[in-house]
Amino acid sequence: MNGAAPAALPSGTRRRGWRRAFAVAAGLCLVALVLERSLAVPAAVWRTAYGALAALLVVLAALLGLRRRAPRLASRWRLGSARAWLALHVYGGLLFLLLLLMHSGFRLPQGALGAWLWGLSLWTAGSGALGLVLERWIPRLLTSGLSVEVLYERIPELADELRRRAEERVASCGDAVQALYARRLAPAMAAPRHRLAFYLDVTGGIERRLRSLDYLRRLLPAAERRQLEELAALYRSKLELDAHYTLQRALRLWLYVHLPPSLALVALVAVHVAGVIYY
Repeated sequence: MNGAAPAALPSGTRRRGWRRAFAVAAGLCLVALVLERSLAVPAAVWRTAYGALAALLVVLAALLGLRRRAPRLASRWRLGSARAWLALHVYGGLLFLLLLLMHSGFRLPQGALGAWLWGLSLWTAGSGALGLVLERWIPRLLTSGLSVEVLYERIPELADELRRRAEERVASCGDAVQALYARRLAPAMAAPRHRLAFYLDVTGGIERRLRSLDYLRRLLPAAERRQLEELAALYRSKLELDAHYTLQRALRLWLYVHLPPSLALVALVAVHVAGVIYY
């Protein structure tokens, strides 16, 4: 439910501490289920308590977005680190799902509002899990074989600069190199490109495309071979930009998968709570 790309969870001892806290909280939920069946308390009272706790966890999870948008204020008021809030977001979300099941009595929801609450809860949890996977996977790919770091917003500008330099360089090359550039390199240099291969192997994806130049390189005289090497260096830089574009774009698209449904879930929980209080 956060409004930024996934960030790293706490590591080591702190992560184990959050896991233990979640295990304790989940254990208390199971104790509450046992007490619900053994104490002479109306079931509606228990379900209301579960729902209230679930609503509170939704609010706390949603506050991560506000925490990230006001880091200085959070630091001044000592509201905790961003990693601690992310851990609360993740483990609080899991606990919310458990309390939601308890609130519904482990039955399928009745009515449109209940169905929407269930559907949005499952979607938000699933997309949040996807975000954690992306947070671990994509940074490793970006650091596995790329020589540069680049901001996503600057990629179109840098790609245009590489294309301009390549066109200036190829203008003074021989016919064979110009033909190769027009046939193979010019389309790739035209604009940032999304390449599925980079999700699996950044280095291998770049090297496979550069190998397409090897055959012509062996046939050229020394002078034109140097010209082709210069173009290949520009092409490599463009492929690295494409890798950044592909992988960073996945993180940005993830926000549209996770954030709007999360906000809708918060709104529907508020509507549900207001309805319970009013009626």
